[in-house]
Amino acid sequence: MFITPSPSGIAFVDSSKLQVCHNLLILRYQVFKGTAKRGKGMMGWFYGFKLHLIINNQGSIISVTVTTDNVDDRKPISEMVNEIWGCLYGNKGYISGPLERELADKRVDTDNGCKKNIKPKVMKRWDRRILRKRFIIETVSNQLKNISRIGNFRHRSEENFIIHLIEDSLLIRSNKKTIFKITWF
Repeated sequence: MFITPSPSGIAFVDSSKLQVCHNLLILRYQVFKGTAKRGKGMMGWFYGFKLHLIINNQGSIISVTVTTDNVDDRKPISEMVNEIWGCLYGNKGYISGPLERELADKRVDTDNGCKKNIKPKVMKRWDRRILRKRFIIETVSNQLKNISRIGNFRHRSEENFIIHLIEDSLLIRSNKKTIFKITWF
């Protein structure tokens, strides 16, 4: 789903888990049976979906995609960047040579941190400073999950989950309280 905020040339990407039920209840849970999958994140195994977000530097949502948990974080990025130009900043999980080449063909530059086992690349001072501002996307995903309650366990149908997800992402986009005033340096 694409939402049209003001373009800025600076975008942040991240994914967040949408846990459907507790791990002990996976075999008994029937609502998303066949749709939700098991996945592993930083905090361990969980059952549900992943919410992939791309936002601009003011905290406005540019693109939202929901995938199952077992999908790699880098996979949906190529479809999500159709409306983006400029530079896309992500965490270390988005480092991939083929993805960088594909995004370069679409005129999108990627800047990520470096992993421990990869030789660090030379970055501009501006890019290093912008990478420190990645907390913006964590704040937006936190608002979507906690204030709008997208991470709610109690969905009774798949249609209800999808409608709730679209409604709350549009609500966050239109709510003036969630547009952040950020002073840059």
